[in-house]
Amino acid sequence: MQTVDVRKYGETVRDQSKTSIEEIRKLARAWVGATDLAYERVRTELKDLQTRNRTQVGRLQERARKLNTEEVRKQMREAYEDLAKRGDKVIRDLRTRPQTRLVFTRAEKTLRQAEEKVGDAEHRVTGQAQKGARKPATHKTPASS
Repeated sequence: MQTVDVRKYGETVRDQSKTSIEEIRKLARAWVGATDLAYERVRTELKDLQTRNRTQVGRLQERARKLNTEEVRKQMREAYEDLAKRGDKVIRDLRTRPQTRLVFTRAEKTLRQAEEKVGDAEHRVTGQAQKGARKPATHKTPASS
């Protein structure tokens, strides 16, 4: 009776192994198929890329001919202002986060200290304090005996 049970168990294990191996093979074939599909799409895109680029360059050259210097400057100023506003918003948002609040505080402190050191150095070199800078600390040296 036990021999029959061992044989049935062995057959069951063998059947399950075959099924598992077949699933692994199917997974590998699916991966190869997905890779081939991606490669085919990239190849098609690359084939059309040169034509699309030529068309886009032609459009951009035509637009460039139509623009005058003042229009370009105006657009650049507008883009610059938009980017500055966007950056300001990002910084405001970051400053409200507890994780970054400390970083900003430390950075501002470091900048103030650097400004003070520049003012101190300028005073030592020129004898004049930098405009808006704090007065440098006077260092007392002990009198020689």
